[in-house]
Amino acid sequence: MPRLTLDCLVVLDAIDRAGSFASAAEELNRVPSAISYSVQKLEHDLGITIFDRGGHRATLTAAGLRLLEDGRALLDAARDLERAARRVASGHEWVLRLAIGSFVHRSALYALLRELFEAGADAQARVHVETAVDGKCWDALLAGGLDVVVGVCCEPRDDRRLTARRVGSVAQVLVASPRHPVARGASGAGRASGRARLILTREQACSDGLIPRHLMTGLLAVDDHEAQRIAILEGLGIGYLPCHLAAADVNAGHLAVMEMTRMPILPLTVAWLADAEGPALRWLVARLDEPATIAGLFRDVMDAPISAAMEMPPPEGCATHGAPRGRRASPAHAANDGLSVTPP
Repeated sequence: MPRLTLDCLVVLDAIDRAGSFASAAEELNRVPSAISYSVQKLEHDLGITIFDRGGHRATLTAAGLRLLEDGRALLDAARDLERAARRVASGHEWVLRLAIGSFVHRSALYALLRELFEAGADAQARVHVETAVDGKCWDALLAGGLDVVVGVCCEPRDDRRLTARRVGSVAQVLVASPRHPVARGASGAGRASGRARLILTREQACSDGLIPRHLMTGLLAVDDHEAQRIAILEGLGIGYLPCHLAAADVNAGHLAVMEMTRMPILPLTVAWLADAEGPALRWLVARLDEPATIAGLFRDVMDAPISAAMEMPPPEGCATHGAPRGRRASPAHAANDGLSVTPP
């Protein structure tokens, strides 16, 4: 039977945080002799020295420091277990953690949360909203670090423990600054020559087949699409911008469209644990099953107007509202899998 108890770990944690045995005793509402006894008994039971008492004040030994650090992880796990048990017993969440993708309309999200609060599904729930990191969302869901992800830009993971649905997609267009050599070097037929540095966001980097290595000489990775847009406008390279974000700059002549035989798309996925528990979580996932909710959350993407300057072949199978429509790539373009510049 383990000789290490959670109470011993609580005592060590209090001593380290408070700075002394006496302060720890005051914090834990015990007498100082009880704190000293707990430490001495633990040292005897484990056969180690936890504190070096040779100096002016007791300091942790290497073994004591290891015990403290790993012990804190055990205390955190114990507290999480207590919260989970109370949640199961009461049917109420204590914390509802949401990870939100960059294409989610924040006002629509907060309106949805206001409805949740007003519905009284769980008045005690604490809601945490964070930015989704696409490649890490699935593991975080399965580990219990997240409850719901909305608008993550990757395909749903096939896992029986998850309920994951692709709810739409984001059409993208390859653009460059008109000042960039790729655009300036286009021939009269519109064919671009040479290669260029590709500018991607982390969401795009998670999508398979989005990096045309035959067109790139290097890669610049940025945090989000606004940073990507600015880098492209400054002529640092070419990149795939979502059509709804590129339209204004293309129409104003600030960006040139590089026609491709295939327009890459970003999937939009919502997901949660299949055995979702608690009234607040059940209320939220029920709303995410409603088409009207999804349309509101992604209204900037799905209702984006595409002007004539942005007309491109629609991505095959893309159901995104506002996906550009128009002329198809010429047979020559299809044969060479190349790109050309559409003057803005």
